[in-house]
Amino acid sequence: MNLCRLAVVFLAFDVFFAIFCVVLACLIGIALCCCLPCIIAILYAVAGQEGASEADLNTLPKYRYQICSNEEKPSVGAGSMVPISTSSGNLTNERVLLPENVVMFTL
Repeated sequence: MNLCRLAVVFLAFDVFFAIFCVVLACLIGIALCCCLPCIIAILYAVAGQEGASEADLNTLPKYRYQICSNEEKPSVGAGSMVPISTSSGNLTNERVLLPENVVMFTL
């Protein structure tokens, strides 16, 4: 008789554990269905930024390329980078561009 009661108790624990696992799996499934679109939208917004933003580009100094016309620099293609004033009003120093760094574009 005791063995029968013990078997019924273990069977009841097994049934309650199975019900608990099914309910927990349903709750996790519902949570994923509700939260997964939000998670995907956040990841898409974060990963959607490709490259630098317009604000980042506006903070960079801007230069205009000018070919050297004086006779001291015989290298063809040598020039200098002349700073252009930006909206912030900051001018940077003029930079010399070496001939090996020059890429000539023809239109």
